[in-house]
Amino acid sequence: MIAVPVNNTLVYVETIYSQLINETNQKPTLKRVVVASGTKVAIGENMEAALKNLVSKYAVDLDITNTDNMQDLVNDIIKANKNVKSSSKNNDWKLFGEDMDKLTGLVDQLENVVIADQANTTSSNTVVSNSTNNTTK
Repeated sequence: MIAVPVNNTLVYVETIYSQLINETNQKPTLKRVVVASGTKVAIGENMEAALKNLVSKYAVDLDITNTDNMQDLVNDIIKANKNVKSSSKNNDWKLFGEDMDKLTGLVDQLENVVIADQANTTSSNTVVSNSTNNTTK
């Protein structure tokens, strides 16, 4: 992957080549170019097409979520729930399924965070309880 600075951002470029197994004496053929910048990703048959797609409606906008803390995770769940309601209201069942998968994944992450927090709280309370018992003897 190559990172190319453009103005105040970086454009990442990855080329995809193909070579037939039985034609090892042939040079690999460029099949696709993948470009990314910020949260957008696009693909094209060459660099020019990939860059045009990156700045067009054909670019895929990646939804980057920060689930490092509980509040960010809760905010992402609220946003995903709104997306589910919107896709259902618009009868876009393909998008509804994708939105439900996203929401379910976020709820699963929240559940894991809660379980980990409970385990940490329980072990902290046990340590405090043991040290209190040791000092009262």
